[in-house]
Amino acid sequence: MRTVQIDDMKKWLIGIGLVLLISIPCIYVLWIYIFIPRTLTITHVTGVKCTSNGTYRFLTDKNKWEDWWPRPDSVAKSTRQNSFSFEGYSFTPQQPLPHGIDILVAQKNITAPSRIVVIPIQRDSVDLVWQCTYPSSNNPFEHLNRYNEAVALKNSFSGVLKSLKTHLETSENVYGYNIQQTSTTDTLLIAVRTVAEAYPSMQQVYKLITQLHGYIHANDAQETGYPMLNITPTDNNRFQFMVAVPVNKELPPKGNMFPRRMVPGNFMMLEARGGLNTVDHAMQQLQQYAIDHQRTSMAIPFQVLVTDRIKEQDTTKWITRIYYPVM
Repeated sequence: MRTVQIDDMKKWLIGIGLVLLISIPCIYVLWIYIFIPRTLTITHVTGVKCTSNGTYRFLTDKNKWEDWWPRPDSVAKSTRQNSFSFEGYSFTPQQPLPHGIDILVAQKNITAPSRIVVIPIQRDSVDLVWQCTYPSSNNPFEHLNRYNEAVALKNSFSGVLKSLKTHLETSENVYGYNIQQTSTTDTLLIAVRTVAEAYPSMQQVYKLITQLHGYIHANDAQETGYPMLNITPTDNNRFQFMVAVPVNKELPPKGNMFPRRMVPGNFMMLEARGGLNTVDHAMQQLQQYAIDHQRTSMAIPFQVLVTDRIKEQDTTKWITRIYYPVM
């Protein structure tokens, strides 16, 4: 009898073992299908302190990707396909969209479409939303492997967007210049305005500056800053330009010279180094900065001529500060 009982127990144990041997893989497969979604959608969001226009222009300009792509992986760029690698993945920017850009993600034999969308949050901040649908598999074990790859890819998204965020949050990277917010105190000026048939030369500008200097000294006044210049095209293809010099006291008008008072106000300011083309480009970038930040101009912008352009003939050494009055 005892032998029979032992044999029965062995059968039960063997039966239980077989059940467990069969059920554990089934439970494992069931767990994979229940807790790991069939469609692997990756989404990563990064907040950036930059305007939506500035972010969009920078993100969709493929020529600038090398500037912000995470180091040292950017050296793996393919000039033929314009693709960039990071942490084992290849990223190829596609055509720009109205609010973002499509990016093709590739690893080994797997490719997946993805998209970065720029979402405005405030006047000077956005969210970058990077979403990707990663291919899955009907094989449960391969499905789990794809899930792990998708997690790794999301971490790569985070690294790429972190590098882009760092780059965009420096205005010099986006606009080419260090743009500062500043203000002025109550400033007295003596100025002269005239019209030229063509874009005024530096000789014409400094002829007026010399005239102002002579008038300032003749009235025992002192210059308190660098000469200021504004050039504005008119409707008849001529150019109106005004030169002014800050002084320590109000001077009476004389001939074509007149006093001006610059009231306290807010300005955007940058410093440009170079000739006239550089100054024009800097002015355009400052205006673009104002548009991107939704700042309204309250008066005409002006240049401050730090370098005497007559004495210094090398235009690469010219220093010009540009002020743009805003609300």
